[in-house]
Amino acid sequence: MQHGGNTHLDSIGDHIANQGDTVDITTQLWISNILFDSPATCRYLNFKIINNAGMVLFHKRKLTNWPTAKASVKIPTINLTPGEYKIVVYNEPNKLLHINSCNTTGTLTIISK
Repeated sequence: MQHGGNTHLDSIGDHIANQGDTVDITTQLWISNILFDSPATCRYLNFKIINNAGMVLFHKRKLTNWPTAKASVKIPTINLTPGEYKIVVYNEPNKLLHINSCNTTGTLTIISK
């Protein structure tokens, strides 16, 4: 487990999917150090899909793996109507370990089959 420092996530980018498809979202959590960044393993990331009204339609909490500090989710789109949604991924801060919170965002566009 990494200790201290500011954190950042790799970009998740934008995604386009047909309604009913499953979308894979993956990111990697890093702790910034003076000389280089280190993977932040065994930290929880929250993955959310939010509609234009601000309602959370999907939320899953995943642990970053060892040794790459990557976490992934599969998002089912069967219940999402065609349109654009905001994807938000963020980590949980830890005051004891001096780990701050960070996030990355993207857009999920659902199109009709």
